[in-house]
Amino acid sequence: MIKARKWRKVAVAGTALFAILATSLPMSIAQAEVKKLTINVNQSPWLNAYKKLVLDYTKETGIEVDVRVFPYAEMRPTLVTDIQASNRTYDVYQYDELFTHEFPNNKWVKPFKSVDPNFKVDPNIGSYGNFIYWNPTKRFSDPKGDVMSMPLNGNTNVFLYRKDIYEQLKLTVPTTWDEVLANAAKIKAAKVVKYPYIIRTQATTSGASVTYDYIHILASYGGRFFNKQGEDWLPIINSTEGRAAATTLRALAKYGPPATNTIGQNQVIAAMQAGDAAQGQVVFAAANAMNDPVASKVAGKIGFAVMPKGCPTCNPGVVSGTWAMAIPTGLTSEREKAALSYINWVLSKKAQTKFAEYGGIPTRTDVIADANLTATQRDYLAVYQKGMEFVSENIRQTFAAPMLTATETRLAAIAAGTVTPLAGINALNADLVKVVKATTFAVNEKTTITCVKGDRQISVTRMGADIKCPPGYTKK
Repeated sequence: MIKARKWRKVAVAGTALFAILATSLPMSIAQAEVKKLTINVNQSPWLNAYKKLVLDYTKETGIEVDVRVFPYAEMRPTLVTDIQASNRTYDVYQYDELFTHEFPNNKWVKPFKSVDPNFKVDPNIGSYGNFIYWNPTKRFSDPKGDVMSMPLNGNTNVFLYRKDIYEQLKLTVPTTWDEVLANAAKIKAAKVVKYPYIIRTQATTSGASVTYDYIHILASYGGRFFNKQGEDWLPIINSTEGRAAATTLRALAKYGPPATNTIGQNQVIAAMQAGDAAQGQVVFAAANAMNDPVASKVAGKIGFAVMPKGCPTCNPGVVSGTWAMAIPTGLTSEREKAALSYINWVLSKKAQTKFAEYGGIPTRTDVIADANLTATQRDYLAVYQKGMEFVSENIRQTFAAPMLTATETRLAAIAAGTVTPLAGINALNADLVKVVKATTFAVNEKTTITCVKGDRQISVTRMGADIKCPPGYTKK
């Protein structure tokens, strides 16, 4: 018999949050010493699906789970405080992909094989650009490294459009940003909706808001932040591709609410559900609610498509945005094993199938076909699978926290129009040079030397510091 589920309000670090206690009477079978797990999670579009999954875990195992829910911006600071104070509050750390290198680099989480030497990665679990691995030598994702986390949910962005408005104005589903902007112009001229396009333009204090939407645009142009990650960390965000993405960000933002600094993920979702926006982009975890008649005034009218390309020959801009489940350092052996058991359960085919049915985005590749899904769920999950063919990695550097402080500030200013895309992206590149130089990562900047041969003088510019003059010339 299952006890009644309880909800309680908890104060942590001065912040009000809600914790779900899923409890049950002891099972008749033998149980491990650990009778309760404490985990953290953020307020997100996939939270309700995850809550239901946690309750399934308790029903099956008899282990109580205390799920502490935080606002997104407070997630990383809360975990860092717990680590620095050696509180060891949590049995499982759950955090944004953005920090999947920071945590192992600082030895805040343990390799899975140190808990279970026989641990193996199920090949049906998505890799998300080798997201789960950590190579301490390269200090980056590398399948030759250790498994330090597993993917909780499979987010990327999805392009949304109002099917009824597209039909009314005889618009076609766009595949490039030029087509998106052309549609937006026609929608604006027709005056059929408040916002022809809506996108996250608000900066957050911890993590990624406007940055996450921007990097999908950046990927669609084939751009990247650094010259060659793992070898040369020279920032190149002011490249042709980075500038084009910044220009597109500003162009899209012009079609949305004028108070750009107030538009975060929740506002984008609310605008689409209220019928105030004709096009937009959100994480896939929000897709299920778009056509939910309880939550949406335009249920059944919202279509889903793979994110657009930056050019006809480019790939669609699809960037991973999963959440990590990891095992904190400093736990007892019993707690470590219980944590790994929980993670394995969540990633099992049975659990991931239920997660998909509850409205979550599964991280396994073998559950969608057999899941009991609604027509809407099959629709957006089919788009999700198409987009995964083009997925590129998210920001996940060890210096992600200071990097994101720079990207959020600069990109929010570009979206708002307080700086030009060119000026903003150049300022961001300069910020990132400072961020990387504060680390021990190699930055092979261009260096210029002057070489002379008799009365003749030339300048030589190369990448790196080891630059030599041509034969017959000497360095001045």
